[in-house]
Amino acid sequence: MNEQSNNVLAEEFRFFMTWGKYRDKLGLSISEHEDVRLAVDKAYIDMSTRTIKGLSLEFKGNEALKNACKDGKWEEIKNKLIDDCKEHLTDLIVKLFTDSKDKDDTCQETTNKDIEINNIYTKDDAEREIAENLTFKYKLAIMSKYFLDEYKSAMNKLNQSISQAPNSDTYLINVDNIKYGKAQKIVNMTCKYLMLFSDASDYQKVFQQCEMPLDSKILEYYNNTIVTSLNKSKNSKIQRCNTAWSNLEYDEYEDIQKNIKEFCESNKNTDLNLTGFPLIDEFTIWKNQINQINK
Repeated sequence: MNEQSNNVLAEEFRFFMTWGKYRDKLGLSISEHEDVRLAVDKAYIDMSTRTIKGLSLEFKGNEALKNACKDGKWEEIKNKLIDDCKEHLTDLIVKLFTDSKDKDDTCQETTNKDIEINNIYTKDDAEREIAENLTFKYKLAIMSKYFLDEYKSAMNKLNQSISQAPNSDTYLINVDNIKYGKAQKIVNMTCKYLMLFSDASDYQKVFQQCEMPLDSKILEYYNNTIVTSLNKSKNSKIQRCNTAWSNLEYDEYEDIQKNIKEFCESNKNTDLNLTGFPLIDEFTIWKNQINQINK
């Protein structure tokens, strides 16, 4: 991942056009909180929060609710709650990347392969430190789970701010419908944007452990190519994914990532031009899907 290849990726992804007033700031660094926050902000858009019913509050003529939100400063509350979630996620990502940067054991398996996501995440941990004896994969899972829980908690607080307004039930956010799929999107897309930062080559080992962001195009490729290929080569019966990426639960997501990694590794140095590293190969696969659409 040299400077030239980074520039190519940046051009293809229109990376430097996504930072608003920071678009001329080419010296973005993974170790800088302010810079990584730019990537988190962009990845939050990719999370497609517009599909979360109630978050944008389309009032449909409910004047009482409009007034309640205005009086209760609903927009200000929403923006502050979401900003806090983004800030905490930024802290965790900077810590994970900087802590993993020079470690040779980044890709080692954990000694406990049966460890559950709910057992490695504890919201009571004041520092929310990432356990050093876990694999990078599980550290990513911790961050996604932490962000999901904090975000859902924020949405509950947002609901409380209008719960006393007449007929507010119609407009409350259904927090239970916010799934792990949305959390993986913001975490994995942030990692993807960080690949194009100026000092990305210093974190090559870290990026090699990252996972592929899942969206409709990637899941289409997964169903049509990856599942078919693995079933043929292994004589297995891997199931297609019939769940929208935003509705994925952790277990199904983990199975998909496991199959994606196996496919990428088994097809590196072939005519598919894969490297064997899912996040890096996502650029190639996503571009391939776009080219298929444009044919």
